[in-house]
Amino acid sequence: MLSLPYGLGALIVRELIVRWEKGWLSLIILGSAYGIYEEALVVYSVVDPNWNELGALSRYGFVAGVNWTWAALTIHFHILISICSSIVITELMYPTKRHRPWLTRKYFIACIAGLLLWIPVMGVIMIGYTGRLFPPLGLYCLSCLLIALLVWIAYRIPKSPFSSVTRSVPRPVFFFISGFVNMIVFFFTVFLTADYNFPPLIFTVIFLVCFDVISIYITLYFSGNGYNWDERHILSLIPAFLFP
Repeated sequence: MLSLPYGLGALIVRELIVRWEKGWLSLIILGSAYGIYEEALVVYSVVDPNWNELGALSRYGFVAGVNWTWAALTIHFHILISICSSIVITELMYPTKRHRPWLTRKYFIACIAGLLLWIPVMGVIMIGYTGRLFPPLGLYCLSCLLIALLVWIAYRIPKSPFSSVTRSVPRPVFFFISGFVNMIVFFFTVFLTADYNFPPLIFTVIFLVCFDVISIYITLYFSGNGYNWDERHILSLIPAFLFP
């Protein structure tokens, strides 16, 4: 069952990237839109203080109806693993088809319909699983607007937002270590701050956002803004994301 939403989501994101002729930044933005869709519209985990996986996060991170650190963690997960890793691995396996659409218009629409149908299917499951019929309507509508905004931004931004920089690229293991550290620090920060109820939530959220921005900057810097590295370096990031 899980192959349907994750697979359809990755297919749709990749198809949009190719058809719009966009790059890595649009991929990340669309990945975040998918993460919000999955966790806010489908399973409601980011707005449910009683979500069974939260543990101490339900006390520490739940403010104004939102599980903030859990939302950061799950969106981070969906960007890197559900969307980016799936697309990158598949395109590396089929390099001659990397820049071509894989779906006809009919099948593209079918994928979108299938992904949207996941909402009522999981809605029925969630009634028995959590006893909740529907999340707060205001937050649900706000999540829909945020998804639409992210898709629009992904469509509008340029394919290559940064110019090429000639720079010596480190060995692939460097990118594995940087990706591994990113995942470990992110996961440990989310759960340890909740366990110790420290520091105040706002500082944790700011740290997580800044940490991801710094991680992206490091990757861009040492890859010459993505122009100087090759498939070995890109592929080394994938097991780093999956290993933790």
